[in-house]
Amino acid sequence: MKPFKVLHDNFDSLNKAVLTIKKAEESNSLKARIFLESTGIYHFPLFCYLVKSGFEVFVLNPLITDSNKNSGIRKVKNDKSDSLRIAKTGYTHDLKVSLIPSDLVINLRSLSSEYYNLSDSKTAYVNKLHKELRMVFPSYSKVFSNLTGKTSILLLKTYKTPTAILNAPKNEIVSLIAINSRKGVKYANEKYNKLIEAAELSKYFGQHLESVFDLVQHNIEFIEIYNSKIENILNKIKEFTIKYEDEHFIQQIHLLDSIKGIGFISAVTLMCEIGDFLLFQNQNSFTHTSV
Repeated sequence: MKPFKVLHDNFDSLNKAVLTIKKAEESNSLKARIFLESTGIYHFPLFCYLVKSGFEVFVLNPLITDSNKNSGIRKVKNDKSDSLRIAKTGYTHDLKVSLIPSDLVINLRSLSSEYYNLSDSKTAYVNKLHKELRMVFPSYSKVFSNLTGKTSILLLKTYKTPTAILNAPKNEIVSLIAINSRKGVKYANEKYNKLIEAAELSKYFGQHLESVFDLVQHNIEFIEIYNSKIENILNKIKEFTIKYEDEHFIQQIHLLDSIKGIGFISAVTLMCEIGDFLLFQNQNSFTHTSV
């Protein structure tokens, strides 16, 4: 029959495609095999629909189908020729098709991707915080190398300017540092002395800009929001690993996590991209695979 377009967001169009393929199966007494070219996330809803409709569906890497472009003398490129070329690719001996991950893998992949997106967004605000403090409180980073640590953030929120720090009672600041750092009074006193020295230096090597101090608080608010969102995503990932702890895939995550230098979220990300170590027949096949 003549080629026809299938609209992915139209049920009648999808149903027409399914009925047409099933009619072809019946009239030819053959089982259909459907091949889709991978298009990122766009082919996935169609893939799921066709699988649920009872078809055997395969996804091809575009590199494989592109390699067949030069098989013909005439260089024709349109929907009709592309569809025919993909269909002919299905006859290829020992054709390699992409494996569609399970729902568990897709869930973890989506969550881990969002984890990194949020982390990147948070980093932008952390960099802004560094920039603003360098203008109005230059030596603060020498007191707390990790500006976004719990103690540092609380100090900046409680005492919004170097002047506020200099005017605050010593025991009040020492107590805040000791309680939140959990490192004792001796540590807190050492930090307090460095903090006062940095606050004094800001009179000469910093500029008291009201707008910048407001931006410091603005950045802190966003950093705390992102911290909360990141923690929430991380908890959801952990919930999946607990819920499906008997799955082979989850066990492989724990094995990776047990390796020194590989953290939990890194183990999840690696496994979501690899899929399953059983895909590799031996060590060499893993070593020569580009991740």
